[in-house]
Amino acid sequence: MATLEEKTDLIETIKRPIRYYKLQLCGYGGESVYINLTKDAYEYWNQRIKEEGNNLLTEYMLDEDREEFPDIPLEADFMRDTDDPDGLRYPWHDAPGVFEHVSGVEFSNARIIITEVDSMEYEVTAIGDDVIDTDLEDYLDELMEEDDYTSELIQMDCSNEGDGYICQFYSSEKGAFYEGTFESKGLFNPRKLKVVTTEYPNGDNVVTSVEYDKVHIENVDGDTIGKGYSAHIWQD
Repeated sequence: MATLEEKTDLIETIKRPIRYYKLQLCGYGGESVYINLTKDAYEYWNQRIKEEGNNLLTEYMLDEDREEFPDIPLEADFMRDTDDPDGLRYPWHDAPGVFEHVSGVEFSNARIIITEVDSMEYEVTAIGDDVIDTDLEDYLDELMEEDDYTSELIQMDCSNEGDGYICQFYSSEKGAFYEGTFESKGLFNPRKLKVVTTEYPNGDNVVTSVEYDKVHIENVDGDTIGKGYSAHIWQD
């Protein structure tokens, strides 16, 4: 026999067979580029970082006008625009040699908020209180544990690995990274949710997509605050 909760859900579904929800993923994350370096560039910057500290590389990658670092050896000047007569440098987000560029919330630092709304339009009005407002990773783990992990609510992908010598430039941010509306046949069913994450070469695990009932939820908005920059190099 159906439980009281199941009967209530059925009545609500009959009343309003199609419902609309807004999803938000908030927390800590940022924007990263992963760049292939030559051996010469890696060895040059690795030595200078040991001598002068890691902030040096961050400052270099922000020095588009060559004001702070005018005389970097050509083989190490990996941000240089070789087509520019003055040798100006690319902005970090358009760096040469980029093999991955990602912006998003870190999976382990994300909060999921789902609210019922009145339409699928960009400007929506909330209906009642939030359906969900909780830690994303814990929420999905609890749901999967309830049915002995037969539900596949998380899809974990891996990014490209790079060519051996890698630089990451990271813009750390806080706020809402993912926001979109979706349609549900009846009340929101958490087991129809799927969160896609991607692990990047330094181990960062970023939410890159969200689905509901096998339909991608388009990320149409976001509002984050920058917390600072950092740059790192390593050899795979």
